[in-house]
Amino acid sequence: MMLDQEMLVWYSADAPPDDTTTVMVYTPSACEPVWLGYCEGGTWFDIAGFELVHDVTAWAEMPAGAVCAEDFAHAKTGKQT
Repeated sequence: MMLDQEMLVWYSADAPPDDTTTVMVYTPSACEPVWLGYCEGGTWFDIAGFELVHDVTAWAEMPAGAVCAEDFAHAKTGKQT
């Protein structure tokens, strides 16, 4: 069984993450508003290193991804299931 829920917290782009940390960025005026990217020196870039031309208004840490229920139980309890 896979666990498929994870809460994302979106932060204002006015308080960017640490330089070069890959995050999800939200650019509401783009045709695809959510991208992977990073901020360096106050400038936002996509994951390929191109400067984002649309204004980034928010960012979120990368999700951990799908987790097998057995792995989750083991991580929480320290016991193998």
